[in-house]
Amino acid sequence: MSNEGKKNIFARFFGAIWRWIKRHKVLTVILVLLIALIIYVVNVVNKAKELLNNNSFDFATVETKDLTNSVSATGKIVGLDKKNAQAGITGVEFTEINVEVGDYVEAGQVIAILDSSDIQENIDIAKKQLNASEANNSIGVNGAARTLNNAEVNRDKDAEKADIAIGRSWDSYAEASGKLEDVEKKYNDAVNSRKNAENGVNAANNAYNTAQAEIGRLQGLDYNTEFSTKINEIKAVLADAETNDGDTIDTALQSAFESSTLDTFDASLFSAATFGVSDADKIASVDAVLAAMSQIQTDKTNNETRLAELQAGITQLANNVAVANSNLAQASAVEDTMKSSWEGAKSSANSLWNAYNDSVRSKDDIKRADDATVATAADSFNTTRNTASVSNLPSKQNIENLEEQLDKCTVTAPMSGTVTAVNFKKGDKYDGVTPIIVVEDESAYQVSAEIDEYDISKIEIGQKVQIRTNGTGDLELEGKVVSIAPHATALPASMGAAASSANVTYNILIDILTPNNDLKMDMTAKIVIITDSKEKCKCIPIDAFQEEEESGRFYVEIYDPTDPTKMSVTEDGKIEYEKLYVEKGMESDYYAEVISNELTEGTQVVIPSEYDNSLYDLTMEFN
Repeated sequence: MSNEGKKNIFARFFGAIWRWIKRHKVLTVILVLLIALIIYVVNVVNKAKELLNNNSFDFATVETKDLTNSVSATGKIVGLDKKNAQAGITGVEFTEINVEVGDYVEAGQVIAILDSSDIQENIDIAKKQLNASEANNSIGVNGAARTLNNAEVNRDKDAEKADIAIGRSWDSYAEASGKLEDVEKKYNDAVNSRKNAENGVNAANNAYNTAQAEIGRLQGLDYNTEFSTKINEIKAVLADAETNDGDTIDTALQSAFESSTLDTFDASLFSAATFGVSDADKIASVDAVLAAMSQIQTDKTNNETRLAELQAGITQLANNVAVANSNLAQASAVEDTMKSSWEGAKSSANSLWNAYNDSVRSKDDIKRADDATVATAADSFNTTRNTASVSNLPSKQNIENLEEQLDKCTVTAPMSGTVTAVNFKKGDKYDGVTPIIVVEDESAYQVSAEIDEYDISKIEIGQKVQIRTNGTGDLELEGKVVSIAPHATALPASMGAAASSANVTYNILIDILTPNNDLKMDMTAKIVIITDSKEKCKCIPIDAFQEEEESGRFYVEIYDPTDPTKMSVTEDGKIEYEKLYVEKGMESDYYAEVISNELTEGTQVVIPSEYDNSLYDLTMEFN
């Protein structure tokens, strides 16, 4: 077929298609949109797969591990102890040096001797001068002591004499006081007798006056008037009963009642019932008045008997008053006599008491004068003794200093150990600064290290330490923290400004527990201090722990590719895994202990990524 024929075929084909499209415009638009949608969905799914396959999130497996936290540092090997031997004096020549580097010395062993001839000569001169001065001081102190002793003896004699005078005064006062007590007792007895007589007079007068008053009262009683009043009260009740209650009163009985007198009245003949009273209140009233009338008769009889008794005894009561007044007069006379005797005895006792007090005051005055004399003598003695005791202190101190210098001329080893440095030889002058020798204890080694201030709070006594040195290769030595400096390590002043800006460090010492003959002093040691550890615990990466914002509880998401039911998609297209609440235990740099009875070794958990696993968000990422 020619090229022209082929062109015609294509023209006819595309023309037919164009004509079909023009006839079916709506269908054509729908087909185009459907094809575009299919292409879009395929691209979104491919993009989601691409994001998932490019580690947008990860998984981790629950494992059983030993967790540890540690602090690393670099230190150096040191001996258990190191001390310098120094003499404490300067400018003196060495006459002997008895050790060499490498020698082993015992603590206290003589290792060097300095020239002490000049010091010994100065000590001898100073002691002779001190002895002469102390002899002179002794003479002065003894004289002052004798003066003080004499003053004390005189004071004691004066006190003895004063005590004798006071004793005599007291005896006289005591005798007078005894007499005063006897007279005072007799006087008090007389006073009491007079008071008793007065009470007797008062009692007799009261009895007589009381009897007279009772006689007058009994004689003035009017029983007839009271009796007539009671008759009138019953008459009134009877009249009221007859008028208002319609009672028929027994007029004969009423007449007999009204004609009764106090002497002829017989209560048993009359009652409200016999009068003919019917009202209960009036009956009670009439009977009460009749009872009162009977009581008036009884009172009259009793009072007449009492009056006769009082009239019969009134004469005797008058005689009693006369006798009581006579007794009072006699008691008053005795009281006056005893009062005069008591006042005389009291005056005598007071005078002797004043004499006793005068003797006491005299003793006090003498004592004060003697005490002043003794105090003056004591002050003089103390001043002399104190002056003597301090006047030679400079000389004694000078001798002590010289003897200390003499002792320092013999230099001993400060500790047992190996001599690692000898800095002087025989004939050299000691400068007082440079150590004569250095002794170190090489029986065992420690590691000395500096720990940064940010880590020092994690270090504790007794923590295990892993130690490696260049001299022991890859061999790991075991150690233990035995010392932590309470203060930061001082930086050299020569560092200047650098010292102030440097990190603060604290020195620690570590005992090396693994014996090793390859260790040497000053070797570099790399240490790892185990600050915390836990064996055989279930662990997952720290990033696998997720925390709920509201409750603050930790949880993990379980990933199980063999069980699709443990993964779901929400309405907004978000992928969700099974959630399991757990507790977080010990943490290390990367792993942390996960505490849960439901979580077993080998389980896979989700490590959340920086991408959201929402299909919608994946779609937006693609767009």
